[in-house]
Amino acid sequence: MIEITIPFPKRLKEEIEMHPEIDWAVVFKKAAVKILHRLELIEFLDTKLENSEFTEEDALKLSELVKEKRLKQLKSEGLL
Repeated sequence: MIEITIPFPKRLKEEIEMHPEIDWAVVFKKAAVKILHRLELIEFLDTKLENSEFTEEDALKLSELVKEKRLKQLKSEGLL
Protein backbone atom coordinates (compact mmCIF):
# COMPACT_ATOMS: atom_id res chain seq x y z
CA MET A 1 0.00 0.00 0.00
CA ILE A 2 1.26 3.48 -0.79
CA GLU A 3 1.26 6.41 1.57
CA ILE A 4 0.09 9.88 0.62
CA THR A 5 0.96 13.04 2.50
CA ILE A 6 -1.69 15.75 2.50
CA PRO A 7 -0.87 19.26 3.68
CA PHE A 8 -3.54 20.81 5.92
CA PRO A 9 -3.91 24.30 7.31
CA LYS A 10 -2.62 24.44 10.89
CA ARG A 11 -6.10 24.96 12.39
CA LEU A 12 -7.55 21.93 10.59
CA LYS A 13 -4.61 19.78 11.67
CA GLU A 14 -5.18 20.86 15.27
CA GLU A 15 -8.88 19.99 15.06
CA ILE A 16 -8.11 16.58 13.56
CA GLU A 17 -5.60 15.90 16.33
CA MET A 18 -8.29 16.74 18.92
CA HIS A 19 -10.11 13.56 17.85
CA PRO A 20 -7.65 10.66 18.12
CA GLU A 21 -10.61 8.27 18.47
CA ILE A 22 -11.33 8.72 14.77
CA ASP A 23 -9.35 6.69 12.28
CA TRP A 24 -8.76 9.57 9.86
CA ALA A 25 -7.08 7.34 7.30
CA VAL A 26 -10.33 5.39 6.97
CA VAL A 27 -12.35 8.62 6.75
CA PHE A 28 -10.14 9.98 3.96
CA LYS A 29 -10.13 6.65 2.09
CA LYS A 30 -13.94 6.47 2.18
CA ALA A 31 -14.22 10.08 1.01
CA ALA A 32 -11.78 9.44 -1.84
CA VAL A 33 -13.66 6.33 -2.95
CA LYS A 34 -16.99 8.19 -2.86
CA ILE A 35 -15.62 11.07 -4.91
CA LEU A 36 -13.99 8.72 -7.42
CA HIS A 37 -17.25 6.80 -7.86
CA ARG A 38 -19.11 10.05 -8.50
CA LEU A 39 -16.52 11.12 -11.06
CA GLU A 40 -16.79 7.73 -12.75
CA LEU A 41 -20.58 8.12 -12.94
CA ILE A 42 -20.26 11.64 -14.36
CA GLU A 43 -17.80 10.43 -16.99
CA PHE A 44 -20.12 7.53 -17.87
CA LEU A 45 -23.13 9.83 -18.19
CA ASP A 46 -21.13 12.32 -20.25
CA THR A 47 -20.24 9.62 -22.77
CA LYS A 48 -23.84 8.36 -22.92
CA LEU A 49 -25.32 11.84 -23.29
CA GLU A 50 -22.67 13.13 -25.67
CA ASN A 51 -24.84 12.59 -28.75
CA SER A 52 -28.20 12.92 -27.06
CA GLU A 53 -30.84 15.17 -28.56
CA PHE A 54 -32.64 15.43 -25.20
CA THR A 55 -32.77 19.18 -24.45
CA GLU A 56 -33.12 21.16 -21.26
CA GLU A 57 -36.63 22.06 -22.43
CA ASP A 58 -37.42 18.34 -22.73
CA ALA A 59 -36.16 17.81 -19.20
CA LEU A 60 -38.35 20.62 -17.86
CA LYS A 61 -41.43 19.20 -19.62
CA LEU A 62 -40.70 15.74 -18.23
CA SER A 63 -40.24 17.21 -14.76
CA GLU A 64 -43.65 18.90 -14.94
CA LEU A 65 -45.31 15.66 -16.05
CA VAL A 66 -43.73 13.78 -13.15
CA LYS A 67 -44.88 16.46 -10.67
CA GLU A 68 -48.43 16.38 -12.03
CA LYS A 69 -48.57 12.59 -11.81
CA ARG A 70 -47.21 12.59 -8.26
CA LEU A 71 -49.71 15.28 -7.20
CA LYS A 72 -52.60 13.21 -8.58
CA GLN A 73 -51.26 10.14 -6.79
CA LEU A 74 -51.01 11.95 -3.45
CA LYS A 75 -54.53 13.36 -3.87
CA SER A 76 -55.96 9.93 -4.71
CA GLU A 77 -54.32 8.52 -1.56
CA GLY A 78 -55.89 11.31 0.50
CA LEU A 79 -52.54 12.73 1.49
CA LEU A 80 -53.32 16.14 -0.01
